[in-house]
Amino acid sequence: MAIISSAINNVVPKEKLGEIYHNTLLELADILKLSFGPNGSNACIKQDNNLPRYTKDGHSIIGAVRYNGVIEDSVREDIESITRYIVKTVGDGTTSAVLLSAYFYDTIYKSEKFNYIEPAEFARQIKSMVELIKDTIKNSAKEFIVDDAYDIAMISTNGNVEMSNLLKEVYNTMGRGVFIDVTPAIGNDTYVKYYNGMTINAGYADTCYITDASKNTSVIDKPEVYFFEHPIDTRELGVYFDSILSHNIITPVNAQKYDEIIPTVIFAPKITQDSSSIMDSLVANMAKMPINNRLPICIITDFSDPDQLADLSKMCGAKLIRKYLDPRVFEQDVKNGLAPTPDTVFDWAGTCDRVIAYSDKTTFVRPHEMFNEDGSYSNLYKSLLSYLESEIKNLTAEGDVRDIGRVKRRYNSLKSNMVEIFVGGATQTDRDTIRDLVEDAVLNIRSADANGVGYAANLSAVDSITRIYKNITNYESDIFKDYTFTEYTKPIIEAFADAYDKLVSGLYSNSFADNTPDEIMDLIKKKLINNTAYNIRENIWTDNVKSSIMSDITILDAVAKILTLMITCNQFILPNPANNVYILK
Repeated sequence: MAIISSAINNVVPKEKLGEIYHNTLLELADILKLSFGPNGSNACIKQDNNLPRYTKDGHSIIGAVRYNGVIEDSVREDIESITRYIVKTVGDGTTSAVLLSAYFYDTIYKSEKFNYIEPAEFARQIKSMVELIKDTIKNSAKEFIVDDAYDIAMISTNGNVEMSNLLKEVYNTMGRGVFIDVTPAIGNDTYVKYYNGMTINAGYADTCYITDASKNTSVIDKPEVYFFEHPIDTRELGVYFDSILSHNIITPVNAQKYDEIIPTVIFAPKITQDSSSIMDSLVANMAKMPINNRLPICIITDFSDPDQLADLSKMCGAKLIRKYLDPRVFEQDVKNGLAPTPDTVFDWAGTCDRVIAYSDKTTFVRPHEMFNEDGSYSNLYKSLLSYLESEIKNLTAEGDVRDIGRVKRRYNSLKSNMVEIFVGGATQTDRDTIRDLVEDAVLNIRSADANGVGYAANLSAVDSITRIYKNITNYESDIFKDYTFTEYTKPIIEAFADAYDKLVSGLYSNSFADNTPDEIMDLIKKKLINNTAYNIRENIWTDNVKSSIMSDITILDAVAKILTLMITCNQFILPNPANNVYILK
């Protein structure tokens, strides 16, 4: 005979948990819906510095929301964490991700036809369908051209013509691959500073190297730059690494000779922690320092393109530090001055005016071998560009799609000069508000440049889902060539289609006030066939409603993660029974 306890425990069972998830998602959707799209309004967030911040940014709003309930606030925290990648990649899409998750979960919560699907299998099928939609979106991408910058910016900045024209001017001046940083100005005037340099897709190895909290960047002025060609995973390379850190940073700090500290940037594909005797200590101490007063050291990792590494080291005037497998070869190279020792490794350093490192990108401003003394480009730089241009031309003629992408990335890295936009405004609040919009635009344009252009307003996903559903019974369609059908395929794609219909029809409801949601979506889908969409601000059907193709892709990834989290969780264990107010509701 089972013993039933009458005591209150700290466990919230599945049935109650599903109800809480459902209600919380819908409530968060209602909060964010007010700021959604061009017709949305600002939320006022009271900040820790007591200044109000007016914003439509979904991620900022959800980050400011708080719940008394443990589960409700846990849901909010999970969503904020999941959608952070959207913000980092394309600017913002948090509102779309939350609304879509709420609409999808609402459908499955209320529909009995989903009750028979096992949670783990349901999550797998959602992931599989999301991958199918993503692949369909990718196949529809168009290559970014410079003129797209204005159209994308107009969407991202909610129709700010001044900022959109400014970004258009930057791209017209600098071309594709330009790296743009956005900073509040002091005063009303907005202006641009141009820098020459190189940008690579690799960032700081740890947040302890951040020196600017507002941008999550590590900025090192006039550093010595060291390049390790191979992962630092041997004792020999670890000795070089430790020698550099000790000489440039640790020894002067320990001796309190702070004027002898040498700003240092170390670049390596990977660093194995146990290959260094002082790495852990450095990271731990850096993390304790105030962000605005950290040591001038940054370590950059997770980069695997040897050609770009070689280009960058040449432009900085550095020599690559290599791994040796044969001691005899090493000894001979040391003798001939082709390999360093712990005492001579400092001669292998290069220089540049500044290094600006983000979590996923690093810009080297004015590498010293890129220019002559008069500021003109060096022969070394011009000859390398000329060689890569010739390679691109030859590979294009040969139709070598795989290698041409690699060479183009290398070429764009060399051409990716940096621009700093200083955003003016009457007050600090004004400057911060505009800066947020411009940063979103910059991220979206950068992503479009790298990945291709699609429709804004979640329409790339709508178009892809429409094409998938149209062919859902045609297993021979190319759309499904890499997809295995199950009994869950159709109901899941229907749930996605319904969620997107609710999202997009709500966005366009003011523009088509005399039409039902179904009529709005029928019209939109018909127009998409002809490559046009409705521009809400201009009140016209046009082909300029543009965004990075990654906008819809990252939103879909977030939706899949949110839904999987909620579908597969069968109980919630609270910190203690006293928190369990849920079983009394």
